[in-house]
Amino acid sequence: MSGTHKYPTISFRISSREREEIEAKIFASGMKKKDYFVRSCIYNRVCVVGKKETVYQIVEKLQEMQS
Repeated sequence: MSGTHKYPTISFRISSREREEIEAKIFASGMKKKDYFVRSCIYNRVCVVGKKETVYQIVEKLQEMQS
């Protein structure tokens, strides 16, 4: 079947400045765009800033991930 993909697509919106920065990093890495995004998402640190209401949920999820 044409138009059918085996894996789901992930998409998001970014500013033109953010896009320029990302494109520059991808070019410098010499990697394919898909590979760069996958590795960045899996292996880079992410800073999460939670609201007072969501801090407990974040802590619980982190504890789950550690065990």
